Amino acid sequence: MPDREDLLRLASQQSYLRAKPAEWDDLDAEDPAHQDRWLKVMGIRGKTYRELFLTHCANHANFIEPAYFVQKDEAIVPYSIAKTREVCSACLEFFNIIGREYKKKLVVPCPGAAIFAGLPVNKYIEVETPL
Repeated sequence: MPDREDLLRLASQQSYLRAKPAEWDDLDAEDPAHQDRWLKVMGIRGKTYRELFLTHCANHANFIEPAYFVQKDEAIVPYSIAKTREVCSACLEFFNIIGREYKKKLVVPCPGAAIFAGLPVNKYIEVETPL
C-alpha cells in the first residue's frame, strides 16, 4: 500500500486533477462534526478527515492513471490502494465512471457498498468490462 508521499503524488497527477469535479475538494462545506462521526463509525483513529480524504483521492487517481496495478495477459489491471474503511465511492470504479479504459479492475468495496449492498469487506472484486 502507498505511503503518504505516494498518496500525495497520485492525488497530484494532472489526469486526476482534470477528471475530478470542482466541488469534490470542498471539505469545508461539510459539517466537521459529521466528518468526525464518520471517522468514529468507520473505526478510524489517529487520522483526520482531511488525511482520509487524501486516500479517497489517491485511490480514484490510481484508476485514472495507475501507479499500482498488476498485469494479466500483458494488460494493466489497476487495483484499490486501501481497505474498505478508507475507500470512497467504489461504485465509480464498479460502473466504469472511473477506469473505463481498463478492461479489468480489482476494486475493494467502499463502506456504503459493504453496508447497503452486502459486498465483502477488504476483499478485491474483479470488475471485467467488455471493451
